[in-house]
Amino acid sequence: MRMNVWTAWQIGMRTKTGGDGSLRAVLMQLLRNLHRPEKFSWTLRPIDFLRYREFDFALRTLSELPQPDRILDLASPKLLPLTMAANLPDAQCYSTDILSNEVDWVQGKSQLLGLSNLNCQTQDARRLSFPSDHFDVVTSVSVLEHIAPEQGGDEPAIMEIARVLRPGGIAIVTVPAAKTYFADFHRGNVYERQSDGQPIFFQRFYTPDMIQRNFIDLPGFKPLSIQFIEERGYVENPKHRITRWVNCSPMQNLIFGPLFPLLSHIFLSPPRPWAKCRKPYIACMVLQKPRTALRAAA
Repeated sequence: MRMNVWTAWQIGMRTKTGGDGSLRAVLMQLLRNLHRPEKFSWTLRPIDFLRYREFDFALRTLSELPQPDRILDLASPKLLPLTMAANLPDAQCYSTDILSNEVDWVQGKSQLLGLSNLNCQTQDARRLSFPSDHFDVVTSVSVLEHIAPEQGGDEPAIMEIARVLRPGGIAIVTVPAAKTYFADFHRGNVYERQSDGQPIFFQRFYTPDMIQRNFIDLPGFKPLSIQFIEERGYVENPKHRITRWVNCSPMQNLIFGPLFPLLSHIFLSPPRPWAKCRKPYIACMVLQKPRTALRAAA
């Protein structure tokens, strides 16, 4: 099954309209909400600004692999596991998150879509309950950068990805990237972490050296492809990002939400080599677990 971001867009429209995602269902939903600008805009943004490029990378990569039997998604935006399950009906898909409300949401949407092959579970990515050498593919889109603490918090989760993948299995991963390491902090609650009003860790931006150490050297993955989405902005400072101007407040989403497909193509490049990125923004990795265990068993 060939998949890309528009495959996810259609699934997203089905979850929003409660219909089949067809043009007619979308138009009927929009007509019902002509007098409600917020609801009208909400209908037209089934995918956030950044996800147009990230989902396209993840789904196109998955389409190029042999048909998997078992897929695990670690806490990605929930439209991704819904899309995979809907388009790979013969695969057993697992969607996990540390937040039970996120698990409940994707479970409800999977029932709406009639996805009997999607199993939703509350799990900590650092301590998965799945057996070793179990999955053909593991996906994780913009998740690992959020795992606290600021330094090294992602390492247990990366090792768990390596553990649960079968030898020869593939990890499809995206994380923020920058030429110089830095981390963002937030004064409010962040996912499962509670703030007392003081800034707490939100996300880290990876340099190529960190990617090499954390995703290749530490777990022993073989890198099949590591490319980067470039932000085509006019400010080189990595802390000044276009997403903060178009996708970080209800008012921004109201105004710019229907334009996210266009804006993402204007301001975000497809994945490309590091050397061609003036301002790298997202690392897009395809990693393979070595087959040594298979050879040893033979």
